[in-house]
Amino acid sequence: MQAKYWNQVAENKIFTTELDFKLLPDAIGPDSIILDYGCGYGRTLHELHVAGYTNLIGFDSAEKMIERGRNTYP
Repeated sequence: MQAKYWNQVAENKIFTTELDFKLLPDAIGPDSIILDYGCGYGRTLHELHVAGYTNLIGFDSAEKMIERGRNTYP
């Protein structure tokens, strides 16, 4: 049911909440494996990547969100 909604809004949905790196525990370093379940189009994973995190995995059930992510962050 949620995947259907996210597939419908995938192209136009705007997310504005920025990632607050201060909320990440000290134990999560740039080489930690981070799984973002329900990552949407991968905006948070992109922010982590830009910040130097390298072991990032994103999963989302909405195919259109994944497609948007591949187009936005190739």
